[in-house]
Amino acid sequence: MKQVLTLILLWICTLGGVSEALAQKSKDKDGEEDIYRSPIRKILNQFSINISTGYGYSRYQPDLNGFYFLQTPDNQFIFSNNIESVPEEVAGTFNWFTDPMMGDTLNLRDPFQVPLSGINNPVNNPALQETTLLTNADTLGLGFRATGHSIPLNLSIHYNYKMFRIGFGYMLEYQRIGQLKPTALESRIRPYALDFNSVLYKRFFGKIGVRFYEWWNYGFAAEINFGSINPGGNKFNESVIDRSIFVNLGLSIEKSISEYVRIIFKPSYDIKSYNIMIPDAGVSIRTLNPTFMFQIGLSINYPEIPRTPIKADHVQLKHVITHPETGQRMEVRGQPIWRWQNPKVGQNHRVLWRYKGKNKKKMNPY
Repeated sequence: MKQVLTLILLWICTLGGVSEALAQKSKDKDGEEDIYRSPIRKILNQFSINISTGYGYSRYQPDLNGFYFLQTPDNQFIFSNNIESVPEEVAGTFNWFTDPMMGDTLNLRDPFQVPLSGINNPVNNPALQETTLLTNADTLGLGFRATGHSIPLNLSIHYNYKMFRIGFGYMLEYQRIGQLKPTALESRIRPYALDFNSVLYKRFFGKIGVRFYEWWNYGFAAEINFGSINPGGNKFNESVIDRSIFVNLGLSIEKSISEYVRIIFKPSYDIKSYNIMIPDAGVSIRTLNPTFMFQIGLSINYPEIPRTPIKADHVQLKHVITHPETGQRMEVRGQPIWRWQNPKVGQNHRVLWRYKGKNKKKMNPY
């Protein structure tokens, strides 16, 4: 009989415990439903803002295929080689790299107007022979090359959906361009000097990418930027320039220092070119303009929950409080956005206080 009573008492206690657990679970569920979380914050948390700067190396490679190249002591001209023979008089185009203009008509047979060696009237003055030249760029394989060194300043935003991202951005690229050096007859042909030293490029672009690999606190994302690029300051005559859409292929290496902040290291390569129409010639000069860039910056997400408004609240984890003013139950975080919100051992404080440099007097060493 005692054993039966004992079993009944145990059964009642068990039912009571289960009922209490179910009630507590129901209470927690109801409490969870009462916790306020801003839907706007949840949406904004899906966007990342990227700010970066770095270094860029560009090449300018104008192709003079289809032109005669004429160098005089004062200038460097081009004119179409789509003719049977070199004419006696020609109006060459100068300033052909940035703003093509037709020059005065030159008599190629007049040694005083255009002292050219190798034509019907050879020049007897050796000094003039060193500074003058007429050649078919096709036959010689003549072109020019220049380099540009730039500092980019980039601002972009993208939406994250699982491993994919899509967005847009704007970049300012301050670039210094050197002289254009000939690819043939370097001892005879002078470098082409620009009438400016620097230019400010403006880029507006779209962005697509995929985060394809993660390792510890590192993430790797392949990104493609594409858009338009325009120089400011009237350095190039854009009315005669047809620029292609640039395509930038990049690898974004992202080190997470918290749930909301990442350091970005991004090498990338630009594929772009432009055509300069030559007036009255019906042809254009195609200039390849590839660019290699390395950028470093920050990627920041807007936190989906606010930081605790209670100054005396030093809880490091995400937790629920009752707002002191509104009385609303809400989930808050206890850390600034550059620290882990639910930190593991050593994540936010990797160095003990006793070893930090600011503890010069060795206060609280342990």
